[in-house]
Amino acid sequence: MLPTKHTTLTQAGTVAAMLVLSACSDTKTPNDANFRKALEPMVSDIFCRTIPIQRMSLNDGLTQPFPIIVPVAPVEGADPDDARSRTLVEEAARDGLLTRTELNAPAKRADFTLPLTRQALISYTPTDRGKAYFRPVDAKTSSGMRAFPGVCAARGEIVDVVRWTDPADALGRTVSQVTFTYRGVEPLPSLPEDVRSKITQPEERTVALVRTSDGWEAL
Repeated sequence: MLPTKHTTLTQAGTVAAMLVLSACSDTKTPNDANFRKALEPMVSDIFCRTIPIQRMSLNDGLTQPFPIIVPVAPVEGADPDDARSRTLVEEAARDGLLTRTELNAPAKRADFTLPLTRQALISYTPTDRGKAYFRPVDAKTSSGMRAFPGVCAARGEIVDVVRWTDPADALGRTVSQVTFTYRGVEPLPSLPEDVRSKITQPEERTVALVRTSDGWEAL
């Protein structure tokens, strides 16, 4: 028996709906949802930076980002930003974002091949409230990417995916230029009001996203 017109139209509509749903669920499709997913990890840390502070290590292994351990007396020849970083962690401790602990233990300059010598130290560990602001941040070193103690002025949030270019070939990879707006939410409590106000205002940025087998990711 031949299908009726009603049956044919219904089947056609079902097929069309399935195609639309398939396109929407394909992570490689250039659309708002897929680009937003690729941008979110980068944007969440957009207000984070490493803390340039001269750290001490209690062992011969690779120094972990936290706790931040520093000598009571600043190390001679430390980075010029060391003093500002010390002020930052002291203020954070007063605000309840870091737990400040004084100790006396064998230690050496972090990442230096030196003997351990007993000395007066201060340790700073993020509190539960402080973990949103003081957390590991990856940075490039001569031996590759590595995690360092970091501070985040705010948590980055995508406001809108504004526009994107049609995917095009670039050196053998499929790339799209994506423009989006972002802002900072839940700013660091100690920030001056003018800085807090600036961070929370939407900013526009354009980045290149490359299509992979799993979807899109930032170059």
